[in-house]
Formats: sequence, C-alpha cells, structure tokens
Amino acid sequence: MMGDTWIIDIRHFGTDRASLMDIPVQARRLAEYFGAIISAATLATPGVIVNTALQCRRRPGRKPCPGHLIVELYEVPPEIQWSCSDCNDNGVIRNWKSTAWDLSGRGANAAGDETQYSVLLNREEYRALRKGGAAFDLYCDRIIYGAETLVSGTEVTGNYDDLDYFLDCLAAEANHETNRGRRKLLESVYNCIQAELLKAEL
Repeated sequence: MMGDTWIIDIRHFGTDRASLMDIPVQARRLAEYFGAIISAATLATPGVIVNTALQCRRRPGRKPCPGHLIVELYEVPPEIQWSCSDCNDNGVIRNWKSTAWDLSGRGANAAGDETQYSVLLNREEYRALRKGGAAFDLYCDRIIYGAETLVSGTEVTGNYDDLDYFLDCLAAEANHETNRGRRKLLESVYNCIQAELLKAEL
C-alpha cells in the first residue's frame, strides 16, 4: 500500500516541546513524529541518505508498518526529505532551523577521543530509549536520534566520552523508571554499552 506525501512547515506546530501542549493530541503526536525526523536528519551530513532507526507511524491493515524512515538533509534550500522503507509514506519538512528538534551543533562534545564505538540493539531496546525521560539531555538525544537501522538491528554510535556520559544518564533513567518492562530494557542497553566500553579499555 502506498503512503501519503506530507509537506510540513514545522513552525505551524510550534518551535518547542512546551508549545505542543496547547494543541490537540492527534496534532501533538504528528508534531512529535516530525520532530523526531528533524532530530535524526540534523545529525546527518547534508546530502547523505541515512537509514534512521525511527519506525514508520502508519498502520496499514491495522498492523504496524515494519518500515523505518530514510532521511536526507539539504542545505539549499534548507529542507528535510524523508520516506518509509516499506510503505513509501514520504514528505518534506521545512523551517526546522533553530527549533527544539534541530540538533545540528547542539550538545556536541568538542574534546575527547574521536574513535567511534558501535553498539547493536534490538527494536524493543531502542523503542525504550525513544520514550525519553528526565535523565536524558541533548547529549543523549544525539546518541538516540543518531542511531541507524542495519540488517542486523539498530546501531547506536558514539565516541568513548559520549557513550560513557550516556551510561550515567541511562543508569539514572533506569533507576527512576517505574515500568518494570522498560526498566529491564534500559538495563539491557546499559549492559550492551558498558561491555563495548570495557572492550575499548583493554
């Protein structure tokens, strides 16, 4: 089944997360969806097609679409093109610069080891990260929304300092999580990242 084509001016929804509380629930969910696309795209190199870890929101035949979102960032004109890998839902997002979802140049560590380390997660583990929480900040968002979809799973990447900081935030988030299922998933992510960093220290 073919998807829809969306032409979005994100500022029609507002420029920050607080403004979303003033709009109807359905519109808020759409804004959060498009906001996640902006976050993922603004971490990418302009002109490079990225297979993000974001799942398609559509439910063709009342079943979740199995596809993930593919994005490409353009500087001239400044817009984001995206599409679903499965149902071809697609669109263009404009006027995203300087909104709360624009992660370009925000929360980046200027110093530290630039060697990149990768951790493979399953879809449920990544979904637990995407739910967010008070312990996650801009540094965490860069890791979460910078994740990509591979054949083998969802790849989360960062340098040693970024991932080490993310571990601290992840531990805090898991400790305050009241949902047992999500807490277990967060603990599983913690163990995966910790194991990768321990290997890097050897």
